Amino acid sequence: MNGVEAWDDKNNRSKRMLERNIFPWLGSKPITDIFPKDILACLRRIEDRGTIETAHRTLQICGQYGVQTGRVDRDITPDLRGALPVAKGEHFAAITEPKQVAELLRAIDSYQGSLAAICVLNLHR
Repeated sequence: MNGVEAWDDKNNRSKRMLERNIFPWLGSKPITDIFPKDILACLRRIEDRGTIETAHRTLQICGQYGVQTGRVDRDITPDLRGALPVAKGEHFAAITEPKQVAELLRAIDSYQGSLAAICVLNLHR
C-alpha cells in the first residue's frame, strides 16, 4: 500500500481533492503514462467550475503525490507553470471605524464563554 491510501490524516483533504478532481479521469492509468496535458485537462474542469484556487491546490497535490508515494522519480507538474489563471484574492470585511472597534473590544472583554474561547479572543492583545 504505497498509494494515496497510505497517506496519514493530515493528507485527507488532499486525498479527497484527488478523488474528486483527478482519479475519475486518470485513476485507471498507470502514473508513468500520465502527462502534463492529462493533468491540465483535469485542471480545466476545475477551472470551468470557477474554483481557480482549487485548481492551483490540486496541481500542487498532483506534484506531491507521485513523488511522495514513490511512484515516479520526477514531478511533471512544473511543466504546467503559468497554465492556470492567477487566483484573485478576496477582500475580507474589516472594522475600520474607531467606535465600532471600541464596541468590539468591550464585547470581547465581557465575553463569559469557555476558557478556550476567551484565550483565543484575547490573542489580539
